Amino acid sequence: MSVIPKIYNFNEHYNGSTFSAIKIKFNFSILNAEVIVKIRNVATLEVVFEWSIGKNITVVDIATGDIVLNQINAFSLAEGKYIYDLKIVFINGDSQTYIKGEVPIQF
Repeated sequence: MSVIPKIYNFNEHYNGSTFSAIKIKFNFSILNAEVIVKIRNVATLEVVFEWSIGKNITVVDIATGDIVLNQINAFSLAEGKYIYDLKIVFINGDSQTYIKGEVPIQF
């Protein structure tokens, strides 16, 4: 069954400033799942930044799907509009996008 992603648009972010940590709780197990967040340039759809477990996502509680997208110091992207999505790929191969939205960057 497909999930309709929730929409969460970030506030304007200023190029080079700290992107604060974000806590997310799914209320289901993410054991053996891959959680990936990709930020893309709206014009080209090129991936310009990515969070993933083991790299820059901290799993707080695997049983409840409690994660943190870690803080990024001096987060720098060119001024413009970006989109992102948060996808979970489960061990059985199923994948779902749970959250999506916009990330506007100002200079």
